[in-house]
Amino acid sequence: MRRLSRPLLLCALCLFSHAQTVQPALTTAQIRFFTRFFARIGSADLAPSMLAHTRTALPTNFNLNPAETNLVLTAAESFRTTMTQVHASETALTAGKSTLSAADLATMAQLTKTRDQAAATLATGLLKSVRPETATLLLQQATSYASLLAKMGVNLR
Repeated sequence: MRRLSRPLLLCALCLFSHAQTVQPALTTAQIRFFTRFFARIGSADLAPSMLAHTRTALPTNFNLNPAETNLVLTAAESFRTTMTQVHASETALTAGKSTLSAADLATMAQLTKTRDQAAATLATGLLKSVRPETATLLLQQATSYASLLAKMGVNLR
C-alpha cells in the first residue's frame, strides 16, 4: 500500500501544480497600469506604424506566447470600446459648458469608475487566462509602474 501512495501523490502534485492560483484584488496603481496598457495597445489614435510596432513588441516585452498575445489584443479591443463610450459620454456632458456643476462632476467621477472597473475586470480575466509566469511578469510591471507613480508623488486615492 505504501508503494501505491507515493506514485499517486506525485501524480496529484503534477496535476495541481498547473492549476491557476487565485489572484489577489488589483491595487489602484495596478489598475492604472492596466488602464494605460490596454489603452496603448487598443488605441485608435496612434499612427498605424506605431500601433503595429507596439503590438509586434508585445510577445518580446512580456514573454507572451501567441495565444496570450491574442488574449491581450482582445482585452485591449474590448477596453477601446469601453473608452469610446466613456469619451462620448464625457464629450456630451461637457459640450457647451465653461464650468461643471456638482452633478456633472459626480457623473465624470462615475465615468472614471466605469473605466477603472472595465480595466480591472479585463486585467483580472487576463491574469487568470495566461501562464502563471506571464501573470507574474505583468503584475511585476504593474508594481514597478505603481512605484514610479509613488516616486513622482502621484495621488492614486
